[in-house]
Amino acid sequence: MKISKIMSIFKQIKQYTLVTSIFAFSIGMLLSFSVLASNTSLENQVKKNKSDIAFNYTGIDFIAKYIKLIKRYDPGDTGPAGGFVFYVTNSGFHGLEAAPNDQNMSKWGCAGIDSTKKAGLYTGKENTKTILKQTCGGNTAAKVASNYELNGFRDWYLPSKYELELMFAYLYRGGTGNFLASLDHYYWSSSEGDSNSAAWSHCFCDYLDKDDKDIPIVIQSPKVRVNYVRAVRSF
Repeated sequence: MKISKIMSIFKQIKQYTLVTSIFAFSIGMLLSFSVLASNTSLENQVKKNKSDIAFNYTGIDFIAKYIKLIKRYDPGDTGPAGGFVFYVTNSGFHGLEAAPNDQNMSKWGCAGIDSTKKAGLYTGKENTKTILKQTCGGNTAAKVASNYELNGFRDWYLPSKYELELMFAYLYRGGTGNFLASLDHYYWSSSEGDSNSAAWSHCFCDYLDKDDKDIPIVIQSPKVRVNYVRAVRSF
């Protein structure tokens, strides 16, 4: 074989080798970029998953914390704040709950000062605000109720006369609410009596009249009398 032909074949082989090398190098670079991109994508995905997990845990914690606020309740149930539910409306999604225990005993206060005679449902909160605005001094029943706090809830107030009657009917009569039954266990309402020196109070006790009828005892007590206080709140 001629030397010139041999040299031609050698050049062709060399060219093929160069092309092959370039091709192999290109494939290697592409694979490297692919792996790098894959790793970057994987890293980003891991970060995203961690973020999603953290968000989901936060969401679960949020739901667990506030799910009780959208729960349906019945009288006697434990309420959103940890009290006892004694009235419900809107199919049980809203209502009233009483504190699970008595607060400090106190005078009604504001003797001789015209206050508020509202006695109906959902008037206790307004009554309490009205009483607190008056410069009566001392640790009044309204102040004791409004200062109460339970499980982070601070929107408690002194119940109205009718709200107190509902507490008696649905909690005390049902054996719920941690009430001490005795003939001197009177609770203050936020409803003023017929005069500015008295307010309505309710005895949480069993009393039978001469006809053996179980009747509640609701009286107008002097505002200077010391009675029990049980705060309530709406939800």
